[in-house]
Amino acid sequence: MRPILHRVGILMVCATIVAAAPVCSAGIAIADLLTNGDFSAGHDNSPQGWHARVSLPSTEYIWTPPSASNPGQVEIANHLPNDGRWTQPAYLPPGWYYISAETKAEGVPQDATGAFVGLTDQGVNSRQALGDTDWKRLAFYLEVGKRGADVEIVLGLGASYDFSIGRAYFRAVSVVPVDGPVEGFPAVFHLDAIRRSKAGSPIGLAAALALLAALACAGWYLCVPGGT
Repeated sequence: MRPILHRVGILMVCATIVAAAPVCSAGIAIADLLTNGDFSAGHDNSPQGWHARVSLPSTEYIWTPPSASNPGQVEIANHLPNDGRWTQPAYLPPGWYYISAETKAEGVPQDATGAFVGLTDQGVNSRQALGDTDWKRLAFYLEVGKRGADVEIVLGLGASYDFSIGRAYFRAVSVVPVDGPVEGFPAVFHLDAIRRSKAGSPIGLAAALALLAALACAGWYLCVPGGT
C-alpha cells in the first residue's frame, strides 16, 4: 500500500509542476513588456528605459530610486504651464492589455490636463489626477490588433494642446496582458481603429484624388478654345 501512495504522491507533484510551468512563462512575458516599471535601475537622474521630454527649462524631471521605506518613483514638476512627460517605447503583441501606474498630484489646476498614464497616440489615456491627491492607480485597457503594435508609454502632466502646472508623481508602472476589459470600465481603447481613423481611409483618399483629377480635366477642357 505504501509504494502505491508514494507513486501517487510523485505523480501529483509532477502534475503540479507541469501545471505551474505556463504560469511561470506568462509571468516572465509580462515582466518583459515594460523595462524598469518599478524605477529601481538607472544612474544620475536617469531611470533605465525611460526618457524625459526635454522642453521648457521651467519643467523638472526627477527620479528617486527605491529606499528601505519607499518604492522608486519619477516626478514631473511644471513650475510654469507646460506639457511634461516621461516616455518609454514598447512593442505589444496582439491582445488586450491593462496599462496602469500609481499616481499622485500636487497643485494641479482642476481646469487643466492633469497627471495621467497613456500613449503618445492622442486621446489614449487614463483618467486624470487633479488638485492634490494621495497615491491612486490610474489605468486604461488597450486592444492591439493581429499585427501587434509599436507604442510609446507616457507618464504625463499637461498636454500639447492644454499646458498645466503643478507636480505629478508616478510609481509601479505596469503593462499586463489580460483577457479583456472589466465591464463598465471608463477607459477602453482599440488601437487599430484609432490609428485608422487618424490616418484616414485609403478609399476616401483615392476618391479625393480622382475628384481633383476630374476637376483639373474639366478646367483644362473649359480653357481650351472650342472646348465649350
